[in-house]
Amino acid sequence: MALDLSDNEITDAGGEVLASSLAHNSSLKRLYLCDNKIGDGTGFYLQQVMKGNKTLGVLDLSGNYIKVSVVEMIQQCVNTNKARTAANLTGLYFLKKIYSKEILNNKAKV
Repeated sequence: MALDLSDNEITDAGGEVLASSLAHNSSLKRLYLCDNKIGDGTGFYLQQVMKGNKTLGVLDLSGNYIKVSVVEMIQQCVNTNKARTAANLTGLYFLKKIYSKEILNNKAKV
């Protein structure tokens, strides 16, 4: 099952509620949260939830406002959980600049 909530102007308040609901969800496989107003708070909660949620395989947070440190925590969850197939974290806004996939591959410096 997939849920696409892209372009809905979701902020950290709504994102944190969504993240907490994922802790008890065992059927959602793909979650698309592209181009919202999600920040570090939601990113941190998603990272915490992803540690325990074994069914969410795809998480798309592209086009949101999440710090590199939080992105790295999310990426670590993806890398250590075999159920995770992908996390699109490109096009995130850091300090009002848009960075591409290179920042996540340690090829670019912030």
